[in-house]
Amino acid sequence: LDLQVMDHEAPWQPPRRCEVTPEEAEHAMALAGAAMSHEDFVSAVALWSRAMSTSPTAWQLVKRAECLLRLGHATAAVCDCLSAAELNRNSVKAFKVCAQAMLRLGDWEGALSKIQLANRIDLDEESQALER
Repeated sequence: LDLQVMDHEAPWQPPRRCEVTPEEAEHAMALAGAAMSHEDFVSAVALWSRAMSTSPTAWQLVKRAECLLRLGHATAAVCDCLSAAELNRNSVKAFKVCAQAMLRLGDWEGALSKIQLANRIDLDEESQALER
């Protein structure tokens, strides 16, 4: 990624990993979804991080990436999306969110590459529009 573009981005530090029970992680996941629906993305990021403390999934990483992107942390969103894609190579949503974050960072070629990957897995109108 272009370091000059990242210099203009607000810094973000992931929360410290902590010990949580599977029940606490599940509860945090439910609260994270509610926080997202109320557009409380700061709380949602913290809650998704807590939910992932036991065993992160690609879906959880993408959801946190969506929140990070809404908060202006595109680089962190890209990192979460790339981690999600490592866990699930067929995660269309990971590639789409990654492409949006890369666009925000000015990485046009990277964004095009990610959206083309998404389109190879599952072509839809939103992806086609983003590819153009």
